[in-house]
Amino acid sequence: MTMSSDPLFSCSTQCGWLIDGGEMGALIRSMDWSQTPLGPRRLWPQSLCAVLCLCFDSPLPSAIAWGPQSALIYNDSFRAFCGVSHPQSMGRALRECWPSTWPTISEALELARAGKACCLNDQRIFLERAGRLEETFVTLAFSPIRDESAMESGGVFIQLVELTKDRSAAVLPVVPDRFPPAPVQGGITEPEERIHQLVASNIVGVFSADLRGGINDANDKLLHIVGYTREDLAAGRINWKEMTPPEFREATTRAEDELRSGGTCIPYQKEYIRKDGTRVPVIVWSALVAGAPGAGIAFVIDLSERERTQEVLRRSEEQWRDVFENNPTMYFIVDASGSVISVNTAGAEQLGYTVDELVGHSVLQVFPETVQSEARRHVADCLEQPGRTVNWEIRKIRKDGSMLWVRETAKAVVRETNQLIVLIVCEDITERVQAQEKLRRSEAFLAEAQKISHTGSWGWNVSSGAVVWSEEHYRIFGMDPKASMTPTFEQVLQLVHPDDQLRIRHILDEAIRKGSGFDCEYRITPSDGQVKYLQAVGKPIVTESGSIDDYIGTTMDITARKHAEDALRQAHDALEKRVQERTAELKESNQRLELEIVERKLAETVLARRSQELARSNAELEQLAYVASHDLQEPLRMVASYLQLIERRYQDRLDADGHEFIGYAVDGAHRMQALIDDLLAYSRIGTKRKPMRAVDCAEVVKTVMQSLSIAI
Repeated sequence: MTMSSDPLFSCSTQCGWLIDGGEMGALIRSMDWSQTPLGPRRLWPQSLCAVLCLCFDSPLPSAIAWGPQSALIYNDSFRAFCGVSHPQSMGRALRECWPSTWPTISEALELARAGKACCLNDQRIFLERAGRLEETFVTLAFSPIRDESAMESGGVFIQLVELTKDRSAAVLPVVPDRFPPAPVQGGITEPEERIHQLVASNIVGVFSADLRGGINDANDKLLHIVGYTREDLAAGRINWKEMTPPEFREATTRAEDELRSGGTCIPYQKEYIRKDGTRVPVIVWSALVAGAPGAGIAFVIDLSERERTQEVLRRSEEQWRDVFENNPTMYFIVDASGSVISVNTAGAEQLGYTVDELVGHSVLQVFPETVQSEARRHVADCLEQPGRTVNWEIRKIRKDGSMLWVRETAKAVVRETNQLIVLIVCEDITERVQAQEKLRRSEAFLAEAQKISHTGSWGWNVSSGAVVWSEEHYRIFGMDPKASMTPTFEQVLQLVHPDDQLRIRHILDEAIRKGSGFDCEYRITPSDGQVKYLQAVGKPIVTESGSIDDYIGTTMDITARKHAEDALRQAHDALEKRVQERTAELKESNQRLELEIVERKLAETVLARRSQELARSNAELEQLAYVASHDLQEPLRMVASYLQLIERRYQDRLDADGHEFIGYAVDGAHRMQALIDDLLAYSRIGTKRKPMRAVDCAEVVKTVMQSLSIAI
């Protein structure tokens, strides 16, 4: 689509002219046209705006009946013909404003709407003025207003001349060959006087001429427009046909045909070639003069200033078009069904689309399925209340599937075709939403951390005493954060334990006086009566002037810690007592041990002395045993030897008893020698012991029996 047809730009172009227009212009600017058949002013078509300029510039009572309902717009001169219906008649249907005249003018109005200009001469109508119906005679000219297509009529331009005082007047009064000054006294009809006033006012250019091109007379405005002097006029050097450029001759010929057939022509735009060769754009409308065949009067409006204004507006429109296309903000225009009528290039690119991929398609394609019903509801809200601005925040989906958050500002407006459209401006707020979500999560984490640690945060305004608490701070003080009012500083002090109030007030006063922070512990007695221990830490906020207006800080519930400290202190006291008792026991045990050690050392001394004595005794005994065994063994060997000798020498002489007795004696000697050897071995204390070995108990018993055989 071309941006020049975009209502977003045609508004600025079409409404920039409306800066005057007298009282009716001011009324038009003050009205809310969105509630009328014409719709908002910024959406009025160019054809309507151009003719409305002509209407305001016309000295004659002029009006425009626009659209299917013939909505009425009129200038200051026409106001008197609206009677008591003014100002409500502005923007209303003509049939409602002129119900008594409708049967008279309806047919002519339809002819003009069909594209054929017509006049109603010397018509009798009844108008409600001054609180009563008045019989009025008027001449009405109806001219079609072509719309932008130039094929159809968008409305009708109506001009009126009242003939009530002189019913003999024709469509336009007879204009003399020259324009004499308007007479001061009687002698001229009222319509003629008005024409003279119009000519002399130089509001528009006026000239009398013939159809061949000759100009008989002209006012100063006309001469100024075409750049000629009155001397040129008197010399016959001004010809309106010669001043018409070739490309406008066809339009001029069409106007001449309308004059010949109907006595008037539809106002049309053309150019005149000025005396210096430059061109000037004008609007011309004319009428034949009754009683003067081929002669007529023409009215000319200089459009050069308007053309310059339109050029400025055109450039402004191009600039705004560039802004629209390249603005990083996303713009959408959708119709009542939700189809995209227009979207700027930058906006389409933000979503990963081209403009052609979006225009003509449902706007819902740029919304996730989960929020499409919400988007549809927002558009419906706009359509239900045209002209009202609506805001909302919603997610959109790019072509690649990624998401973005936007804040949409929308308004429904009425186009010149009475079609409702919705203008939507989309601001990308993805970063803001992400930051808000991050902040929300951070706040949630902080709130949970405060809840877990039983730590609340607060703010305190020193001058007003107002405080701000976090939710956990409310809970610490036994209050519901949703149902409780934030207490003042003095109310907070009333919750402090009576024994701590004076101390806390002194700490805070000192902190404020010094401009320092504070860290203190105190007790509170909430409504449940259970004493709590709290620790408050505060930090001052210093202003640019150096004063301190606010403090911020934290409050921690340290009741559990205090109870733990009390339990720890009690356990410490009990442990200290137990340590003392155990120390006494250990001291007593040490004393006993020391005594035992002394006794043991004494015993060891005695034992050592006795060991020495024993060792000395053993040595002496060993010596004695060695000597004794040596001395005893010698006689025993001799006894045994001689007994054996006797047994061998006197063997035959001895009887059995003798042998037996000698055997006993020898055996006794041997055993005696064994005893002496054993005694000697035993007496050797300090020598290496012999290893233990197994013995035959039967042999031991046998030996014992032999030794005791005599005794037995």
